[in-house]
Formats: sequence, C-alpha cells, structure tokens
Amino acid sequence: MQSFLLLDRERRVQALNRVAGDWARAIYGGEPQPGASIYEYMQPEARAGFDRDFDRVLAGETLHIERSHNADGRERWFEHHIAPVHSSSTHVTGVFLSTTDITERKLAEEKLSQQMHELERWYRVTLDRENRNLELKHEINELLAQSGLAPRYPSAEK
Repeated sequence: MQSFLLLDRERRVQALNRVAGDWARAIYGGEPQPGASIYEYMQPEARAGFDRDFDRVLAGETLHIERSHNADGRERWFEHHIAPVHSSSTHVTGVFLSTTDITERKLAEEKLSQQMHELERWYRVTLDRENRNLELKHEINELLAQSGLAPRYPSAEK
C-alpha cells in the first residue's frame, strides 16, 4: 500500500488518499483534512525535521527518506518520497509526499544482517581451525622427517 499527500506552500493539506488517512490516524491519532495545517497532525518534536525537509523540497529538491514511526504501539518503517509540485512555469506551488510501508523489508534486512554476522563468525572459527590443522600436519611431517620417514601430509608442506 502507498499513501499520497499533497500540501501547499503553507503546509496545508490539499488532498490525500485513504491510506494516508489510515496511517496518519495510526501514527498521529488523527486524519488530516483538506485545508488544515499538517502541524495539527504531527508531534511537536517532529516539526523541526519536517520543516527542514519541506524547505529543501520547496527549493526544488526531491527527497527519499526512510524513517521509523510508532504506529498503533509498534515500530513501523516508512519510505517517504517527497517532491516539489510545479505550476505550469517553474514556480513550486506545493509538495507531494508518497509513502510506502517498508517494515517487512526492514525486518528482512535485519534478519539478513544477523545471518551475515553469524556466517562471518563461523567463517573465522572455521578458518582458525583449518589453520591450526595445517600447523599440526606440518608438525607431524617434521617429526616424521626427523625419524627418517616420508611426510604423511604433503599438502601441509610450505
């Protein structure tokens, strides 16, 4: 699912889809209404970051941001694509926000990261064991040579 939200330069809601309303209720406790300031639906601590990003987009930049939010009592990850909306000329008239819930992807990435760390750990353990085996084979070959016998492990010779 993907949410869509259109804001004007004064940060007033111009349009949104049902998914945007549902997610806003889950995250902020209320659904934005057309004509209302987006600040009415945002936690005060989130405003500074929002304003910084909003101003960058008003200056013509397009942003792609991944952020976590507490939604319905659990952490959810969202990918935000934020782009300027232009009038027929080059004047920026507003901001378009497209948001996708990427929680499942983030969970899969975390699981993959944990598995990679586990594999790296096992690789180091196995490599250390293999190195020790080679050392032992070399020592056996040296003892055999001291006794006048042929090496038992030719692959261990350096």
